[in-house]
Amino acid sequence: MKKIVFAIIGLVLINCFMISYAKTSDIPQEVAVGTNLDSLINVTGYFCKNDTIDYWISETEWKLNDGDTIKTAGVSTKVRIVVTDSTSTGYKMTYTFLDCVGDTAVDKGLGAFQNKIVEKLGKKVVGTTIEFETDEFGHITKFNNLGKIKKQAKSLYKDCMNEFVNDDAIKALKGMGIDMKNLINQNVNTDELVDGYTKELNMLFACHGYSYPLGENHAHEDATDTQYENDTYVTVTKDEDDDYHLSFDVVSIIPQSVIKDKIAELVGMFVNNDIKEDFATEYDKQVNADATSDSYLVYDFIGNGWPYKVLDQTTNMIGKVGKCKQTYIWVDYYSFANWAKKSCI
Repeated sequence: MKKIVFAIIGLVLINCFMISYAKTSDIPQEVAVGTNLDSLINVTGYFCKNDTIDYWISETEWKLNDGDTIKTAGVSTKVRIVVTDSTSTGYKMTYTFLDCVGDTAVDKGLGAFQNKIVEKLGKKVVGTTIEFETDEFGHITKFNNLGKIKKQAKSLYKDCMNEFVNDDAIKALKGMGIDMKNLINQNVNTDELVDGYTKELNMLFACHGYSYPLGENHAHEDATDTQYENDTYVTVTKDEDDDYHLSFDVVSIIPQSVIKDKIAELVGMFVNNDIKEDFATEYDKQVNADATSDSYLVYDFIGNGWPYKVLDQTTNMIGKVGKCKQTYIWVDYYSFANWAKKSCI
């Protein structure tokens, strides 16, 4: 949801702009050949018709500067998942947005503007329902009403853009040669906008249908033409009550030249040529090190396959300066027919 309501906000964070390279789709999904099947955790959903679960999704951002941590943005969204049908081949479910609130503790600068956007636009998403289906393990296989969601996403994005460019602080930038109205004329990728509605939903069910070896595992990959140098750490544990826990930590090294090119591309969207040239000169003076991107993803599952906590945190640093983005999902309410992993079919 945040990508829809605040899609433009990240464009003004030039001074701490960093690129997130690790995504939910990067979760390891294969088990090494020869792994003892008794030492595996199989993520399987033992769901039943009418199962209902409410989650709070907290999304926050921090600016990091030489040991100081400043919260710059925050929004919380409440959602509900209901199993509407349960068969031997899979499940049908709904995902409904129940509430959206800004973080009142962030009341200055960008945080204040964000709260204004939440108040005016975030509430328009409340009541929206996404219909989806999963396979027998609980992995999402299909969304049934994305056409309607795309229309709403595009409309909300335009509303957000208009709110942004008409803000007094943004208007003042025009006198400095920075005209944000150019952004309105940019082509909108509706698939990316829809991702703002489905990102956390996909995250909740991303591990279902896959198996992970118990214990701790580490893998290193050198840089290639298609990926950056990285280290991956995977930890899998299981409790006596059959609850289980997965964590994935991916640390990537991003070359200085890549960061410069990406930021220059962003700057070029809304400044004149003189500012572009100044940016290139100043960037080379100020930045002389590679960046690191640390993506940390943690799942806590109930034995019946429902996730009850998910943490997705990405920390991007150049030297002692950077940015941290975190999504934390936790259960607020649940009603389950199946705790003993028995079939409801």
